Amino acid sequence: MNKKSKLIKPNYWKQACAELSKKDLVMAKIIQSFRNETLKSRKDPFYSINRAIIGQQISVKASDSIWGKYVEALKELKPQTVRKARSSTLRSCGLSSQKIKYVKNIGKHFSGEMSRFSYWEKMNDRDVEETLIDLNGVGKWTIEMFLIFCLMRPDIFPVADIGLQRSIANHYNHGKRMSEKQIENLACSWKPWRTVATWYLWRALDPVPVCY
Repeated sequence: MNKKSKLIKPNYWKQACAELSKKDLVMAKIIQSFRNETLKSRKDPFYSINRAIIGQQISVKASDSIWGKYVEALKELKPQTVRKARSSTLRSCGLSSQKIKYVKNIGKHFSGEMSRFSYWEKMNDRDVEETLIDLNGVGKWTIEMFLIFCLMRPDIFPVADIGLQRSIANHYNHGKRMSEKQIENLACSWKPWRTVATWYLWRALDPVPVCY
């Protein structure tokens, strides 16, 4: 496995928490419950995109389990080790045939400058999306996870995320599911810090911080 990377916190976190807490009393309570915790990034694009692909359409618990086996099997999480890994090895970690194709495709495309944080850091959100969307296996949700967990962009709101929807229902609507339109309307007051609000809503749902 790779040597553990230093985790970086967003420089806007304290300001965002203060402004969200002032606007929204429910959010203020959630933030207070986890006041010593923050989003953190490894600034490792290849790590984040792999993590997001493995996390597609499965629970956080299942994703964590598969991820642990995946990085252990690879020894080093690098584009070349993913490309060279046997499909049978990746399948034994819990990856579906489709996700095996996806991670190998990512290993191919991230083998050059795309694996460097500086390549992505200079792009705006739209440029990041346009660069990633054509890669097989990368859709809107995966891009949103990349923008949040790798690039730490402050105002990303993955409205279709099931965990986010569930947490919003629990905290804002007595456990009853809300439509995406209702959720988007609710989240308007969280701008320009919807990433921070999303992270705390995830944190309130899961026993450990979500990380991609």
